[in-house]
Amino acid sequence: MPCTVLSSEVKAHHDPDVINDTYSVSILYGYEFNGHQFQADNYNVEGFQNASSIGHDGKQAVVDRFPPGTRTVCYVNPAAPAEAVLNRGLPFIVLVGLLPLGFALIGGSGLVFTLKSVYTKIPADPMVDAPKLEVALNRRAAAVGRKP
Repeated sequence: MPCTVLSSEVKAHHDPDVINDTYSVSILYGYEFNGHQFQADNYNVEGFQNASSIGHDGKQAVVDRFPPGTRTVCYVNPAAPAEAVLNRGLPFIVLVGLLPLGFALIGGSGLVFTLKSVYTKIPADPMVDAPKLEVALNRRAAAVGRKP
């Protein structure tokens, strides 16, 4: 959906409990949807549009791409046309948040592999398969660090 940037700036936020100031992108833009005029100021997807963080230069680079008067594309929610964003991508912080999931998957895979190799199947009939049982018990004992 075509839209026009009405204003853009980097806003500074000062919190006395935090050493550094934080900054956020503030871009106001207007657009027309189904014959009605709307204005919005959401840069990122829901939940991240007003997020602020340290790093003025990164925010300034975004604002520099959208000076007032710029015609650009905004993404409008057709079910709620007053909701729009300029950037549909997920912020980098979301991707960083997925990092622990990768570690959990790797650790879980290692645990499953280890347990499968330690707990080999014991033969169904130990009297018939005594040599196999002895081998299985010796492997299990070696895996847990005990003498057979």
